[in-house]
Amino acid sequence: MSNGQSPQARTVRHKRGRRTRTTTIRTDSITPTFRGVYLERFLRLIESIEALDPRRQRDSVCRELTWCDGLTYEGLDRLKYRAMLLILRDLMGQGWQTRYRQRTIYLSRPDYTRGKHLALDPAVVKEQIRNAHRDERLAKINAPSTVRFIEALEEPRDGKLPILALIASGTELARRLRTMPSAATAEHLRGVIRPYLQLVRNDERDSISGHKLIHIWRYFRYLWAIPYQPTPGRNLFYLVRDAAQAKHPVIGIGALGNCVVQLSERDHAIGWSLEGIEKNLERKQRTIVLDLPKASPVRRTTSVEYLESESEHERRIAQYAARLATTLERALDHEFSLINLRGLVSALECRRPTPALVNRLLASAGASENERRKGLRESHAKGEPAQRTKSGSSVKKDTASPLFVRKRAQALADILFARLVFHEEGFPKAPEEALRRMMKSDPGRKALRIALHSNKKAKIGSSMMDIIVCGAIPPYSEMLGGKLVAMLMASPQVIREYRESYGDQASEIGSRIAGTRVVRPADLVFLTTTSLYHVGSSQYERIRMPGPRDRYLKFDFIGHTEGYGSIFLSSESTDSLRELATQTHGMRRVNNIFGEGVSPRLRMTREGLALIGVPQDLVLKHNCPRLIYGVRLALNAFEYLRGEAAKPDYIFSPQQSKHGTDAIVDHWLLRWLRPRSQREESLAKIEALSREDLRVSREFSSETTRTPTAERQELRDVRVG
Repeated sequence: MSNGQSPQARTVRHKRGRRTRTTTIRTDSITPTFRGVYLERFLRLIESIEALDPRRQRDSVCRELTWCDGLTYEGLDRLKYRAMLLILRDLMGQGWQTRYRQRTIYLSRPDYTRGKHLALDPAVVKEQIRNAHRDERLAKINAPSTVRFIEALEEPRDGKLPILALIASGTELARRLRTMPSAATAEHLRGVIRPYLQLVRNDERDSISGHKLIHIWRYFRYLWAIPYQPTPGRNLFYLVRDAAQAKHPVIGIGALGNCVVQLSERDHAIGWSLEGIEKNLERKQRTIVLDLPKASPVRRTTSVEYLESESEHERRIAQYAARLATTLERALDHEFSLINLRGLVSALECRRPTPALVNRLLASAGASENERRKGLRESHAKGEPAQRTKSGSSVKKDTASPLFVRKRAQALADILFARLVFHEEGFPKAPEEALRRMMKSDPGRKALRIALHSNKKAKIGSSMMDIIVCGAIPPYSEMLGGKLVAMLMASPQVIREYRESYGDQASEIGSRIAGTRVVRPADLVFLTTTSLYHVGSSQYERIRMPGPRDRYLKFDFIGHTEGYGSIFLSSESTDSLRELATQTHGMRRVNNIFGEGVSPRLRMTREGLALIGVPQDLVLKHNCPRLIYGVRLALNAFEYLRGEAAKPDYIFSPQQSKHGTDAIVDHWLLRWLRPRSQREESLAKIEALSREDLRVSREFSSETTRTPTAERQELRDVRVG
């Protein structure tokens, strides 16, 4: 942004006679909300660092932060100033810069966030993204409790094996791979690497090393390039190990977690969005691009080829609309059946809903939210934390709490509104005509969106999971072990163990909305995951596993994330924004409580940024979208998720999970390991690797250990991701 112009700027033209005046409304400027000495110091600071590079700007901000932290006065302006300095420190550490023009402060993005048009080297972009996460990652590793944890695993004093004993010898692995013939069978390859998947259960210990399995998983997770953020709700953690060696070294680690609720490209693919409906209503077609001879005035031409006739299109749309009307009506009825009506409305009123009833429920939801906020303020004034929803707490008592009264009233208002619109438009009786009308009106689109959300809520928390961690540990990473871990996350063993772990677990939120225990089917049919980078290749590319009866299990590219979130802000910064919001409002509005809302860290960050005068989208829309991949574990995965199929038709049967999982391992051995093991370049890299290269304690800072700083550089080069 050397010319000072922001890609986010909006231009408005004003005509005065024949002359045109252009006014640019900047969306990359910050407007500090603190006053007095803090504002004076801030303006002097920004002006003084104008000509500096990001690193030197950051050094100056850190010195000012030290001054601010040394103050004893805890006023609101100081909290705002400190939060602003922390945000700038984080951003400048990632290559952002401040610009001071005409007494206005602007933020300039680094190159890797400015879009594909710059044609940057993917290797450079990846390194910039890794560096953007570096400070937060090192801060977590150097936390006192983490230092003690790492030291206890690396140098155990109670008869356990050092954790480094679970890292394979690169020299030995390369030697054994060199003995394999080019046409080695899966059985021969299993003599060198024999992978198996190990579920990390509660406090279970490893029979070989003596360490808890979750501690082994956690240690190797610290090798990742990005810091780990635990996800609430359902989780499964896995180790992938090598039984061909005596100590069963770790090949890689994986983990499943609850799905991200809002992921538009995924929802379009499944059919949970208005955009998905619009796409289904269109006539199927494809665009053909033809290159013309060089002598032609036009270099290429495009044409459209229809993939279905008009009659086929009309017949498909009629069937689709009828099926959609049935599933959406069923979804609304199902959600309604799981809402406790007590204290809100009678069942008789719900049979014949009216706009007045919907408004009454919305008023009840608003009153309950006001009551909840009043309680939060009173708790904050007394110095008491917000009361958390616990698994063992009384479901009926929680159902009557202001939080869940609001949720029940809002859900009922939405359902009854959708029913009203569907009835008025005649959706069940004339689905196609009604669907087309509703797609063109605001009330109709709102009703469809509500019904689609009801459809989505029935399965997203129980039949879908995200692969939240997936990668290989050196030396196996050089042998494409990351693809093996990804493949095993989609294995029938995982489907079976997910059902065993959560088949009888009640829904925390759903039970409190219903006022009784609600258990949803634990039939895992679809996994999604995102790559760390938006450029270059991904370990999920070209993964296609043959299954029985000519079926295939494969990772499909779905699209891109929006590149929005708080992942580039440190925990210290978000904690500072939370404290500021709490002091400003006299309560903590985001309390990380089940039922309060999704993405508490993001909501808290947005609230805090607004309070210090930083445009939310400027910082949170980081323009580093990730690639989204999905794998259907059942042939009818999407039909099952939409409620059109009663049972999943699995590609690999969970009842024969060992046979199916072994088949996946054999496919990896032949498809990926065998060709890679013939590459001398890869074998040389494996041979050169030492276990010491992966010792996490080498990244301790000089304040926590005597390890020289120079040795930390060597470990950075073998980080995962």
